[in-house]
Amino acid sequence: MENVKKLETKKILSEKEIETLKVFLDKKNHYLKSKEKVLLHFDYEDFNIRAKGDKITGILDFGDLSSGPRAYDIARPFLNHYKTKKLDYFLKGYGKINIDEVKFYAVLDLVWLIFFGIYIKDKKNTKRNIKILKDLILN
Repeated sequence: MENVKKLETKKILSEKEIETLKVFLDKKNHYLKSKEKVLLHFDYEDFNIRAKGDKITGILDFGDLSSGPRAYDIARPFLNHYKTKKLDYFLKGYGKINIDEVKFYAVLDLVWLIFFGIYIKDKKNTKRNIKILKDLILN
């Protein structure tokens, strides 16, 4: 919630959007108590994935390897390919996945990415991330 307070201070979102974000996070906070422990890449991005056709043939750079719920690792590709066909390919390989949990972790990532984007003055990505955040918490 600390990063939410930072967004609130910077007036990135309206008061109503901040309140909606807080309700969203409170309502889905139970995902943080997940007992699922799988290997997490923590940097699961296109540049670390090798594919041939529609099959993943390799994953690179395990420097930040950790463990936790698989939905956490899926949040990054979910954001990078939000509302695209490519996202379907990512999700297809995971079998059963709770998309609501993925969205929760994506929102947590977005709050951090937006604040960081403002800090480094990355207007293009920050604008996109704000749009996705609003879409996720308002729908």
